[in-house]
Amino acid sequence: MPQVILSAIARGENIRSKIEAVVKRELGGYIRTKFIQSGNVTNIGGYWDRKGENEIDLSVVNEFDKQTQIIVVKRKAENMLRHLS
Repeated sequence: MPQVILSAIARGENIRSKIEAVVKRELGGYIRTKFIQSGNVTNIGGYWDRKGENEIDLSVVNEFDKQTQIIVVKRKAENMLRHLS
């Protein structure tokens, strides 16, 4: 179990948001790894503004084919729909 969750449990905090953050981070890492393993990536990164209002989980670039993909990682479909509106 990740240390951030164990620490929250020890402090008696509600850990639901901590677990959701860890799951999202792990899902984003999995997707990032899959893109890298595909071999079609020359640059990969992300962007978050300081206020947390604008977020791009992954920006994938293939400079040879002149293609870019912008990816937002959401665990639940309803969150994605809300994000698009």
